[in-house]
Amino acid sequence: CIQAKDVVNESIGKMAEADAIIIATPTYFSGVTPEIKAFMDRAFFVAMANDNMFKRKVGAGIAAERRAGAVCALDTINHYFGISGMFTAGSRYWNLGMGMRPGDVEKDDDGDPEHLTIQLNRQLKRIRRGEPVDQLVLRL
Repeated sequence: CIQAKDVVNESIGKMAEADAIIIATPTYFSGVTPEIKAFMDRAFFVAMANDNMFKRKVGAGIAAERRAGAVCALDTINHYFGISGMFTAGSRYWNLGMGMRPGDVEKDDDGDPEHLTIQLNRQLKRIRRGEPVDQLVLRL
C-alpha cells in the first residue's frame, strides 16, 4: 500500500498471519461505519493485489445494532470475505447483538458469541486437516 506506517498496514500484516479474521462494527444507517468500510477497502484490495493472501482463511463479521439494520452490515462484511475466497463462520442466529447503551449487547439472549467461537474453531480444524470445502457445515 502506498501509505507509509499506519494502523491499516499494521493490521494487514496481522491479518495475513492470522488463520481467522473477525471484523466487527456498530450499525450506522443499516451499514458498516465509514471507518470500517475504508479499512476493508484498503485491506482487501491490498490482499487481492498480493496473490489473494486472505484466501482459505475463516472470516466472521459481527454487528451491533439498536433495533435493525445489522443484517445489511453483516452482508457487507461477508461480501469482502467471499470475494477474497474466505470461508464465513456463522452462529446459531445472525452474528449480531441488539442494544442501545454500553453493556446492552451482552444481555441480548439471541447473540451467541460462544457458539460463533465454536464454529470458527471447527472450520479452522477442518481446513488444517485438508477436508473439502463442501464439508464445512454449521453444527447446532
